[in-house]
Amino acid sequence: MERIDELLSRSLKSNMRESALNRCNECPSDADLGLYAEGGLSRKRRAELEAHIAACLYCQDMLVVANKAIGGRRQGLLRMLAGRKWLAGCLLCFALSFFIPRYFMQFLIAALILGIRWATEGAKNVVMVYKELQRSRNREGIRK
Repeated sequence: MERIDELLSRSLKSNMRESALNRCNECPSDADLGLYAEGGLSRKRRAELEAHIAACLYCQDMLVVANKAIGGRRQGLLRMLAGRKWLAGCLLCFALSFFIPRYFMQFLIAALILGIRWATEGAKNVVMVYKELQRSRNREGIRK
């Protein structure tokens, strides 16, 4: 996956013309690009594709589309919850409150606290994105 990101960033930094966005005869099939994105090719075939992708804007574009298409499938439940640790903790405490009746209120309070933490974490991200958009607009206004 790091190799894909490296190839794409290198090609974006170079000044290739948009006329190169046409499929050429050497371009691999869409199935091969999909297998490459999923990591299902042999080392030899992978090296051949990487050499071609480094020089072909069409294949780079198709690779970006393939990565977006399979990106959702790669993320399992545990990985998704690991990225949302506060939500996972909240759900766990909520579920435990019903299975361990002796500590019902304690688990509910913990679930409430973790839920609030999860909600405010998302709000902080939204505020950070909004502030960055304002800064970039201000910088563009200064340049004009």
